[in-house]
Amino acid sequence: MSRWMRTFKEGLKENRRGLRLIIAGVFFVTLFAFVHFREVRVEALEIETKASSYIVAQVDFSFPDEEATLILRQEALGDIGMIYQIDPKSIKKARGQVEDYFVRNKSWRGTNSATFEEIYTTIEKIGEQLAKIKITDERTVRKACESKYMCRGIIQVPIDQQNPSLSKEFWPIFLKEKLQEAPADSKDAINLVVNQYAAYGGWEIELDYEELRKFRNHIEALVEGKNTAVKAGSLIISEGDTVTDRHLRQLGEMKKQIRESRNLFSPNTLIGSAIIAFFLTVLIARYFRLYHKKIYYSSLSLSLYATIIILTLAIAKMIEYLLIENAQFLTEYLRFPILVPFAAILISILLNKQIALFSSFFLTIVIGLTLAVDQSRFLLINYVASLAAIFFSQSLNKRKEVFKVCVLLWVLSVPIIIGTNLITSSFLEMSTVFDLFVTLALVMFEAVLIAMLLPVFETTFNVMTDLRLMELMDPNNELIRRLCFEAPGTYQHSIMVGILAEAASLAIGANGLLCRVAALFHDIGKLFNPNYFTENQFADFNVHRLLSPTESAMVIISHVHEGVELAKKHKLPKIIIDMIQQHHGTTMVSYFYNKELEMRDGNADLVDKTLFTYPGPKPQTKEAAVLMICDTVEAASRSLEEINEKNVEELVHRLVSQKIKMDQFCDSDISFKELEIVKKVVVHTLYVSRHSRIKYSMKTSRAED
Repeated sequence: MSRWMRTFKEGLKENRRGLRLIIAGVFFVTLFAFVHFREVRVEALEIETKASSYIVAQVDFSFPDEEATLILRQEALGDIGMIYQIDPKSIKKARGQVEDYFVRNKSWRGTNSATFEEIYTTIEKIGEQLAKIKITDERTVRKACESKYMCRGIIQVPIDQQNPSLSKEFWPIFLKEKLQEAPADSKDAINLVVNQYAAYGGWEIELDYEELRKFRNHIEALVEGKNTAVKAGSLIISEGDTVTDRHLRQLGEMKKQIRESRNLFSPNTLIGSAIIAFFLTVLIARYFRLYHKKIYYSSLSLSLYATIIILTLAIAKMIEYLLIENAQFLTEYLRFPILVPFAAILISILLNKQIALFSSFFLTIVIGLTLAVDQSRFLLINYVASLAAIFFSQSLNKRKEVFKVCVLLWVLSVPIIIGTNLITSSFLEMSTVFDLFVTLALVMFEAVLIAMLLPVFETTFNVMTDLRLMELMDPNNELIRRLCFEAPGTYQHSIMVGILAEAASLAIGANGLLCRVAALFHDIGKLFNPNYFTENQFADFNVHRLLSPTESAMVIISHVHEGVELAKKHKLPKIIIDMIQQHHGTTMVSYFYNKELEMRDGNADLVDKTLFTYPGPKPQTKEAAVLMICDTVEAASRSLEEINEKNVEELVHRLVSQKIKMDQFCDSDISFKELEIVKKVVVHTLYVSRHSRIKYSMKTSRAED
């Protein structure tokens, strides 16, 4: 994985046009998708609340009108009368009397051909049929047959609704139906049995509620839903009206119709979205090329910028999806999400404030006009919050202060939330509390996300932020602690170099904090052999007396390579490692070279200069060039017998001129004018720091000192 990351970084570092085009292509596709696949914004209402404004239809549409459908169903049910059934007790009692009649009375045998077995079977079947019979009026029977609910088994007879009973008309109808269904050899038995049932006078009927319910449900299901057409411009709801389910259905269908009318995959729509996305991509590319050329020609920086923008758009789209899927729940609580400060803080920390300001305006417009949110309030609160985020991000020293920045930008958003709620007359409602609480929760979530992403972006895109630099300056850092105790002279030297380098860098507009931190670590390679370096030798004995000039030079030069390896081991940022490697450039260890030359009787041909030359490379940046100057000057200044401004100025001028003659600054972009500024600042700072104090007599008290 680490090898892949190194390959990724090295590939992005190359300032190739192809890489920039790939980054621009990914950015364009993301922007196109965000602009093209946008949701339709329709006012979100909650049932049983008061509408805050008028809403009119934007397009022609039709919606399922449940009220009209309900009226149609009620009209259909108006044709249905009561459905009755014979009381099971009456059927049982009548069956007993009929059976008793045929057992006791023998006269029926001589009048027809039916046998007793046929009579008994018919009695049983007729009893079962009577239990299934449904009795109602003519209109209900016709409705049942037309709706194919039940035609057979329902008998039409006049029913007295006040005193329902089984009328005499029932039996002829029942007998006729049974005789039509029965085979010819059993008609005599049916005729005899039905007549005996008809002779029973104790019939009672009752409402069949279950059958009536089923029939009514059947009729209701047959009534098709009524769709009511609404013309564009028609009033859907007035301000102050109570929101009903009918209003919500109208808004839902209008939104659906608008979405369908957009026809996302038509050539015209696709070309239109592509033109907008392409224009915005070109605009951003032009901005970077005109005002931030260093970032424009760095594929790594462009990739970082594109990643932040794409991530912000993805978060915005995710929140929009949650709002749409939970419109009745979340819309009331998340009316204007604060999203843009997320990108503003990241860009401000990882790139610079000017780009963050430009990107905040760009994102506020794009997201505000594309996302399905309250546009006016979203634009206002997000841009103000973004400006606050950029302003407060300037003083960040620790990662945890990101939370402080987010709280402060929320505090500045509070007046806007209260003001907009006062305008809409909703200040005294619970919505104000929800707005304040939810926006605070959202910005704190963004703070957590920023704190998690910062180290990932710093490592992946090789970005050195002020936050990371401040962390490296911590006195508890293992390398700094080791330097302090194991090589105290080098530690003091590094601190002084840091002071000089920071002042000089700031004077020419370079990164002073980077120079100060790099100065702390530039000589960590001396930890391997601290006593071989003059600043750490506290006794009269010099270990180099035991070594040849070549061996001494090798030990001195090795501190660069060993410092690089130690920095890599402790995972210092690459920019710090580069400055460790470049702070001596390709200069020579002149003292030991001259000593070796003396031993060779001044014959330079007998001395291998490469053994006394640092491997380099030469300084590649302004900061590395400043570090080289300050390191050389600070070390040489310790050899001055008298510290005055003239001596210091001559020393600085001589050492810088030597470096110029050796072409040590040719690979950095530092100019001669900037070198003059650096020299003046170094002279002043060094002289002030090394000025002599008044000599007090031994009798002077500590209090006076």
